[in-house]
Amino acid sequence: MKYLYFIAVFFSAASMLGCEKENVCRPTDLETSSLETEYGCENTTESLEVDLDDTYTIIHTQEDFERQVSGTCIPNVDFDRYDLIIGKKQVQSGVEEVEYEFERTCAGKLRLVVEIERNLATVISDVTYHVLVDKIAEGETVDVEVSVKP
Repeated sequence: MKYLYFIAVFFSAASMLGCEKENVCRPTDLETSSLETEYGCENTTESLEVDLDDTYTIIHTQEDFERQVSGTCIPNVDFDRYDLIIGKKQVQSGVEEVEYEFERTCAGKLRLVVEIERNLATVISDVTYHVLVDKIAEGETVDVEVSVKP
């Protein structure tokens, strides 16, 4: 009888632990786009220039875009719909690919994760990264984390 009681307690505890795990908050993935996708720009990691050093900015208007960004593709962005998060990171090699993950954290904050994948080129590069995101509420900030993968 004692064993039956312990088995019942064990399974009750195990089932409660399972319920707790189901209630764990997970960040919400948010959609992004790019100047390549929306406006046909090419190779923006090299063809866009923004006057930043290992940091980023959020651009809300066409006027700010034209004032802060230069390069071979400066389209008329739909800033009624989008904000542009753009930044620059220096890497010790060429760049193979840049990947983005944009999310709202469990604390309700916006976070952009930028992963820069290097290639075998042995040059120092300034990589311009960017995403177009749905309009950000006035006063809301975005935490941007940039990492360089070997």
